[in-house]
Amino acid sequence: MEGDFELTNERVKLTEIDIMKTKIDALQMNFGNGQTIEQSLIHLSKWLGYGLKVKEITVVEFYTIVNEYGKWADKKE
Repeated sequence: MEGDFELTNERVKLTEIDIMKTKIDALQMNFGNGQTIEQSLIHLSKWLGYGLKVKEITVVEFYTIVNEYGKWADKKE
């Protein structure tokens, strides 16, 4: 039974990784327009008014900032 739990737990982790990869791919397609993450961070930094460092920002922070930028951009149109 313990082996089943470990296998199931491992599948959950792999599913979470797949979900995050899909979100990252969507970010690159929707926001990136062929830009690298570094280039996207430069543009977001200018919008925010302070620098975002590629080695310090988390995926969740990046995703949240991109979503907020998208909301802001939609309002401007």
